[in-house]
Amino acid sequence: MIFRHALGNARYRGGKDSDARWTKKNSLYKLGYKQHTRTDEEGYIEKLHITPANTHECNHLLPLLEGLTEDMTVYADKGYDSKENRQHLKEHQLLDGIMRKAI
Repeated sequence: MIFRHALGNARYRGGKDSDARWTKKNSLYKLGYKQHTRTDEEGYIEKLHITPANTHECNHLLPLLEGLTEDMTVYADKGYDSKENRQHLKEHQLLDGIMRKAI
């Protein structure tokens, strides 16, 4: 399984998107959302979770793991790196492929 997140920008057409939030990435402020996606080995989407842009990725991995079978490797970028996520993988006998944050 591969987990990805993407930052999307909100578009306005004379109205206000009250769910969008501001975040700073690469010294630029962006208004929008993050998309957390679970795909299969071929890249087909199995689960999708949208959050405001100011939420941290590590808090949104567990809903994407629901329904996975034991001994499956979970690949995710370093935004999902946390002790709690790694412990959850271990407890559910999932293999840890989460990238590690630089120290």
